[in-house]
Amino acid sequence: QVVENGSSQAIELGGVGLCCEAACELLLSETGPLTFCDSETGRSIGSLAQLLKWLDYPLPRKGLTYEPATAEKDHERLLAVLGRTEPIDDAWTAQLKALQAQTANSAGSTALTGDTGTAGRYQRIYDYIFYRQLETFADVPSDFLATYAGRSTDFIALTAAATGDLPEAVRRWSEQIEYDTDNVALLKKAAAAGEF
Repeated sequence: QVVENGSSQAIELGGVGLCCEAACELLLSETGPLTFCDSETGRSIGSLAQLLKWLDYPLPRKGLTYEPATAEKDHERLLAVLGRTEPIDDAWTAQLKALQAQTANSAGSTALTGDTGTAGRYQRIYDYIFYRQLETFADVPSDFLATYAGRSTDFIALTAAATGDLPEAVRRWSEQIEYDTDNVALLKKAAAAGEF
């Protein structure tokens, strides 16, 4: 529920999953801030921060800026947690093993700091992942959702650095995590426990 102009109205959040190639293409087609709108009125709500304020949803303590984890130990912890998810197929398991075997796991995230366009795309990915799980994480502090969105974006960055294909990295992450409620729940618990 959100109260606007003194009247209570129900808000239904909508969007599309990132396993859809067209949705991925749309998300990555720009590098500027992701913006949200009211689909019934066409009114722009603005950035993710403005949307959360409109919904009276608390901001994470560190804000909503995607800050990639660049240390190899951070990547090792992330890949270990993702290794506990239920795999969508054998290719997912092979991909995790290949990423774990790499000695320079930090290359994907550190590359974000040098390219404004790339950094903008990763911020958009982070914002959308955060937005898509607002309802699922509504019962825990928003810091946990920020961790989930940040580490998911880190994994996408690592995969894209290894494969050279950002849209496919986003799409595969979505298939494995976004569309599996058990995997989202596992990562929610991991975020709450400070495991990654």
